[in-house]
Amino acid sequence: AIAWALAALILAVTIPLNLIFSRLNINFDMTPNSLYTLTKTTTDYLDSLERQNIKVDVYFLMPMEEMEGELELLALYRTLLAYDEYECFNLIDFDPDTEPQLLKDLNPNNVYNLTERDFMFSYNGMVKRMPARLMYTYQTATDERGNEYVVNATFNAENYLTGAMKSVVDGVQPTVY
Repeated sequence: AIAWALAALILAVTIPLNLIFSRLNINFDMTPNSLYTLTKTTTDYLDSLERQNIKVDVYFLMPMEEMEGELELLALYRTLLAYDEYECFNLIDFDPDTEPQLLKDLNPNNVYNLTERDFMFSYNGMVKRMPARLMYTYQTATDERGNEYVVNATFNAENYLTGAMKSVVDGVQPTVY
């Protein structure tokens, strides 16, 4: 009887709090490694860009609304929301199929070989493409029937997103030999 009363009490408190936080768009990162929270190094860098009034255009070839319900993209979705809280990270998300002119303007002659979910960073004439496949690293295995499956996925987006911003802001274009 006491267990049922405690369960009812927990639900009576948790559900209204969840509704209030949801309505106010307040999120808490309760993941073990603070997966949805930007590191101090990144926030310090973003703060320094804001102090310098630098704004990097970040084109994301997928509407954010489409990511909201996809569990496998939740870490990327939350990370992009965290970056987007900064004025220096000007997130421009769009569907390349429904906005082909924007894609064409971004990528004349298909120079950057952009595909869905890729990123384009632009600042003062410097442009950097960030392929979507870099956001996660997958460790796979094969079952007895020869089917491959994912054993582990590592989220890499923060390092790549901050690095791409730094690259275009600093004007560094890597040389391919």
